[in-house]
Amino acid sequence: MPELSIIVPTCSRQVPLEQCLRSLVHQSLSRERYEIVLVNNGDKEHARLFIAPIVQAVDPGIRVLQAPKNLGYAGGCRYGVDNTDSEYIIFHNDDAIADPAWLALALSEFKKTPDLGALVCRVVDATGPRIQHEGVTQVVPNALFWQTGWGEIDSPKRFEEPRVDLEFFGGCIWGTTRSVWEKVGGLGNLYHPGYYEDTEFGLRCRQLGYRIRLLAQVTCSHYGSLTLGSASNAYWIAFHRSRLLFLLRNRTVFRNKEILRAEWRWWMDIGADSHPFTCLLGWITAIPRIPRALMDRRQFKKKCLQGL
Repeated sequence: MPELSIIVPTCSRQVPLEQCLRSLVHQSLSRERYEIVLVNNGDKEHARLFIAPIVQAVDPGIRVLQAPKNLGYAGGCRYGVDNTDSEYIIFHNDDAIADPAWLALALSEFKKTPDLGALVCRVVDATGPRIQHEGVTQVVPNALFWQTGWGEIDSPKRFEEPRVDLEFFGGCIWGTTRSVWEKVGGLGNLYHPGYYEDTEFGLRCRQLGYRIRLLAQVTCSHYGSLTLGSASNAYWIAFHRSRLLFLLRNRTVFRNKEILRAEWRWWMDIGADSHPFTCLLGWITAIPRIPRALMDRRQFKKKCLQGL
């Protein structure tokens, strides 16, 4: 059995899937120590016409799992975890390109850090030398997060230390252990098709006493939002729906009054002004998911109390 499973959910033909898979095949870590598992969130025709030729060209040993329907990012990751047995798990967007040393360094870090909940690397834009993120911080109470380093020109030796502990992380390339995954409860399915499931996983890791760590010497690249489109209405609707669900599912250090005040200021300032209707649509489409979100919140709170 491989020590490490790399899970890559995919559904679109607009992504550089072959480039992604080649970067995962050509790693410094010995190939027999890890498996690559491609979760097809598309239909069987997508698998036959798009995925199969790429897998055959890159590495026929790549496993392809056919999801029963489009499960979204979180659901695709969960489906991959349920169909693998490795203790160490790496999740990889289908439009992300891995550093050749990423898997070897990640596996080593997990083995020597027992309280590690999630591990990430630096991520730069695949189209130019700009940083996408080196971790994530919560800058205001209403669940608007800032990707550390976003838009800055990348340069060598940005960090003095090879490891940096973080508040939150971005989920395009990250890893965890199966035991932590099970304790946290995995990625939340309510966030379908995506956004904020990684934020929640990081928060819940820390609430359970685990740390989130950046491997600063590893740099992967990412195209970003090729499935929904970073400026599309679909993107903003999904983003704001997930933002509301995150606030309902999780208790952060902020009180409800602080969250409401921050949201009001954001609306009165410049935040929602450019996308008011998609923000409202996101909230409206979240309504059917609210009862489940509140139930999940209670269940996780009980789990935290049991761990005390």
